[in-house]
Amino acid sequence: MVASYPMQYLASFNFKPVEVVVRPSSRQCNAGDYESSPTCGWYYVDGQQIPSSQGFTCQCSTSQIFDATLGGSNERTRANLDCDFWSNPLDILTGRTPCSAHCLDFDPLWYSVLTLSPSVPLALSSSRLVSAKLLGDLATYTQLPAISNMVLLVPRPSGWSPDQILAGDRSQWLLLESSQFSMDGSQCDKVGTSFSAFRYQVDGCARAPQTCLGGQIKDLMAADALRISRGRVPLNLLTRYTYGANSTFRSFNGGPLSFALPVTSQSTSLLLLSVSADAVRLVTNSAPGAITGTLMCTFNSVGNCSHAVRSVEARSVALAGGASLSLAPPLDIYVEDQAADPQRHCWLYLYNSQVGAQQHLQHLQHLVGWQAKQTH
Repeated sequence: MVASYPMQYLASFNFKPVEVVVRPSSRQCNAGDYESSPTCGWYYVDGQQIPSSQGFTCQCSTSQIFDATLGGSNERTRANLDCDFWSNPLDILTGRTPCSAHCLDFDPLWYSVLTLSPSVPLALSSSRLVSAKLLGDLATYTQLPAISNMVLLVPRPSGWSPDQILAGDRSQWLLLESSQFSMDGSQCDKVGTSFSAFRYQVDGCARAPQTCLGGQIKDLMAADALRISRGRVPLNLLTRYTYGANSTFRSFNGGPLSFALPVTSQSTSLLLLSVSADAVRLVTNSAPGAITGTLMCTFNSVGNCSHAVRSVEARSVALAGGASLSLAPPLDIYVEDQAADPQRHCWLYLYNSQVGAQQHLQHLQHLVGWQAKQTH
């Protein structure tokens, strides 16, 4: 059994954005919005320059130079710049203070991100003549994974075909909550952190390198690898679900692609099957029959019973043509008093499949047998 979740492609996110620090020998760092050649350069996609991709710059302030020279408070800089005046007095006097450019670079590996939706409770056959609708699932001892509002991450190595991607190692797939993402790249320390979040992070020059770049796909996988090494269940890898490594992509009758996650629990579901009746014929086999004999056993006290004899529930049987049958177990007949009345009686009726009376006998019996003639 599999749990199926329709998918939709959302975007691609990098495996691990990293910070690259540049310390130009010219001690001139540029990162303006209108710079033609910023120190970090520009990032282009399909020939289009990406805003904020030039990173940001840091340089020694006057107070930092004063403190570093006279031994005051040693306020750190992001690139650990040497702000001591005597390290290069000529450059500092001419306004070329030590500086650094902080650039955002991407890992070669990207992940395709697919949103998962609740299962569609309706399916059609390829001929579109039969439909099945899921009315509901009865509660099970082990509930199905609640991943219908989660996001599936699938690695997309460079040069791989779609078939290779879909057949890739499931141990590298992740299932994340949408709250773990920055869809527009404007938030730090989330999957999807991009140029704008990195460039405009608060107090960027006073923070340590690589800050704002935590919580990435690589970080989540490393944290799960540590949990696994300690014998604990991973939090983000698909393999946290039993048989998650055997999950597949499926398309039902040419419909949208769905993520099929195998589940081991047994489930009972209520289904409504509908069939197009345009070319459907209802065939009912009917044949004449006869009661061949009745035998009265012990009178214990099947319509039209006489007074004080309880009605008997009808019995349904199916016979081949020319076959006979002894009704077993016998029909139990009960009376409602202790009187020994020899006039008590019941009518026994034999009906065909179209509820047409074939024969009736007035008798009081415990065992009834009849024979069906040719079926047509």
